[in-house]
Amino acid sequence: MISNAALVHPYAKFSTADEWRRFAYVKDRGPDGSFADLGTGDIDFPRIFSHGREAGVIEYIVERDSEPHPLDTARVGYDYLRDVRFRTC
Repeated sequence: MISNAALVHPYAKFSTADEWRRFAYVKDRGPDGSFADLGTGDIDFPRIFSHGREAGVIEYIVERDSEPHPLDTARVGYDYLRDVRFRTC
């Protein structure tokens, strides 16, 4: 998984991307370290996505370990990915 939570620069992982890394699971983190809906936390996804595009990542999959409302989490994540991916292309 490519994650700031793992204390690894996520874009560093993209430099070693192979065909399995064409898909990336993304999750956001709140200021207190808890999970947050994608785009509502403190992770700089536009910066991460620009490096992913260079490495050939073609799809981002929304993930949240604790989703109190799964459909809302999916909707928020989809809307965020749709908007931010086109801004960074």
